Amino acid sequence: MRMMLGLKHYIIDHEKANDFLMFIFENDLKGACFFADKENIKNIPAFIAFLYDIAPIECWGSKEKVETWLNKNEQPA
Repeated sequence: MRMMLGLKHYIIDHEKANDFLMFIFENDLKGACFFADKENIKNIPAFIAFLYDIAPIECWGSKEKVETWLNKNEQPA
Protein backbone atom coordinates (compact mmCIF):
# COMPACT_ATOMS: atom_id res chain seq x y z
CA MET A 1 0.00 0.00 0.00
CA ARG A 2 1.55 3.29 -1.11
CA MET A 3 0.35 5.15 1.97
CA MET A 4 2.43 3.05 4.36
CA LEU A 5 5.36 5.48 4.30
CA GLY A 6 3.08 8.31 5.43
CA LEU A 7 1.65 6.10 8.19
CA LYS A 8 5.16 5.16 9.31
CA HIS A 9 6.46 8.72 9.41
CA TYR A 10 3.41 9.90 11.32
CA ILE A 11 3.38 7.09 13.89
CA ILE A 12 7.13 6.65 14.42
CA ASP A 13 8.54 10.09 13.62
CA HIS A 14 5.53 12.24 14.64
CA GLU A 15 5.58 13.91 11.21
CA LYS A 16 2.57 15.36 9.44
CA ALA A 17 1.16 13.22 6.63
CA ASN A 18 -0.87 14.15 3.55
CA ASP A 19 -4.36 15.62 3.95
CA PHE A 20 -6.13 12.29 3.43
CA LEU A 21 -4.18 10.54 6.19
CA MET A 22 -4.45 13.50 8.54
CA PHE A 23 -8.24 13.32 8.30
CA ILE A 24 -8.07 9.56 8.91
CA PHE A 25 -5.95 10.15 12.03
CA GLU A 26 -8.38 12.83 13.20
CA ASN A 27 -11.31 10.42 12.74
CA ASP A 28 -12.87 12.84 10.23
CA LEU A 29 -14.63 10.67 7.65
CA LYS A 30 -16.00 13.61 5.68
CA GLY A 31 -12.55 15.14 5.27
CA ALA A 32 -10.95 11.79 4.44
CA CYS A 33 -13.55 11.09 1.75
CA PHE A 34 -13.03 14.54 0.24
CA PHE A 35 -9.27 13.93 -0.20
CA ALA A 36 -9.42 10.21 -1.04
CA ASP A 37 -8.63 8.91 -4.48
CA LYS A 38 -10.30 5.80 -5.93
CA GLU A 39 -7.87 3.43 -4.22
CA ASN A 40 -7.96 5.05 -0.80
CA ILE A 41 -11.73 5.51 -0.63
CA LYS A 42 -12.02 1.72 -0.78
CA ASN A 43 -9.28 1.29 1.84
CA ILE A 44 -10.68 3.58 4.55
CA PRO A 45 -11.85 0.58 6.63
CA ALA A 46 -8.35 -0.94 6.36
CA PHE A 47 -6.74 2.29 7.58
CA ILE A 48 -9.07 2.40 10.59
CA ALA A 49 -8.45 -1.29 11.34
CA PHE A 50 -4.69 -0.69 11.15
CA LEU A 51 -4.89 2.23 13.56
CA TYR A 52 -7.17 0.34 15.93
CA ASP A 53 -5.06 -2.82 15.94
CA ILE A 54 -1.51 -1.48 15.70
CA ALA A 55 -1.12 2.27 16.25
CA PRO A 56 -0.78 3.84 19.70
CA ILE A 57 -4.19 5.08 20.86
CA GLU A 58 -2.59 8.42 21.70
CA CYS A 59 -1.85 9.18 18.03
CA TRP A 60 -5.32 9.06 16.49
CA GLY A 61 -9.03 9.51 17.12
CA SER A 62 -9.46 13.29 17.32
CA LYS A 63 -7.95 16.53 16.09
CA GLU A 64 -6.66 17.24 19.59
CA LYS A 65 -4.89 13.87 19.83
CA VAL A 66 -3.29 14.42 16.43
CA GLU A 67 -2.06 17.90 17.39
CA THR A 68 -0.59 16.55 20.64
CA TRP A 69 1.08 13.69 18.75
CA LEU A 70 2.65 16.02 16.20
CA ASN A 71 3.86 18.37 18.93
CA LYS A 72 5.81 15.52 20.55
CA ASN A 73 8.21 15.80 17.61
CA GLU A 74 9.00 19.40 18.56
CA GLN A 75 9.84 18.73 22.21
CA PRO A 76 13.57 18.61 23.10
CA ALA A 77 14.95 15.21 24.04
